[in-house]
Amino acid sequence: MLNYDIYKELEYLEKYLAQDGQTGLVVSLKDAVSCGSTGTEIFMHVRYILKKFIKANCTINPSTQRKVKEIVEYLDRILDS
Repeated sequence: MLNYDIYKELEYLEKYLAQDGQTGLVVSLKDAVSCGSTGTEIFMHVRYILKKFIKANCTINPSTQRKVKEIVEYLDRILDS
């Protein structure tokens, strides 16, 4: 994932979430990105929000589930390295 654009992927995810009626989560993700002062802070906050979402198992849309897992896996790799 050399050219993985996390911000673009979050935009895709936000579209999926909006279609699923998860507008509160969309707002939380946008806030995490806009209020973070560093990339690491943003990524850690986004990862926290998405892991909490996974635990709550709030969607049945497979596209949304795949995108959430993909983003979390990416964030785990870059933050844990």
